[in-house]
Amino acid sequence: MLGFLLAAIWGRIGYQLFIKKAAGEVSESGSQAISDQKSPHSEHFNFNARVRDPFAYFTPAPKVKKTRNPVPLIVHLWTPPPVSLAGVILGDGKRTAILDGRSGETYFLSEGDTLEGVKILKVADKEVVYRYQDKDTSWTLVR
Repeated sequence: MLGFLLAAIWGRIGYQLFIKKAAGEVSESGSQAISDQKSPHSEHFNFNARVRDPFAYFTPAPKVKKTRNPVPLIVHLWTPPPVSLAGVILGDGKRTAILDGRSGETYFLSEGDTLEGVKILKVADKEVVYRYQDKDTSWTLVR
């Protein structure tokens, strides 16, 4: 069986050579004849430098967000005033706020008076409006 298969394969090769020799495509040495004419589909290579090299290691650059106004790193926090409201005195058409200091002192201030950066703006029956560090705030009595 193997002999028959080899004979069939060599027979096919011989038949192909006979057909090509009859058409003039094969020279005496058995190789194909090279024509001097240029083929319209000649192979050529064009190098394009914009093509990414698939073997190159690539790390994209990190994206940086641009902000219009950067956030300040130092934020000034409001600190409470060095005094607190202890009470209000009503008498003779004049209202006076009673303020306690941090070390136990007691101060009596009317509207327009200033003590340690605290300016008294308005004294009402149960409320005192003051300005400290350019911010208007109020104390309220809860009695």
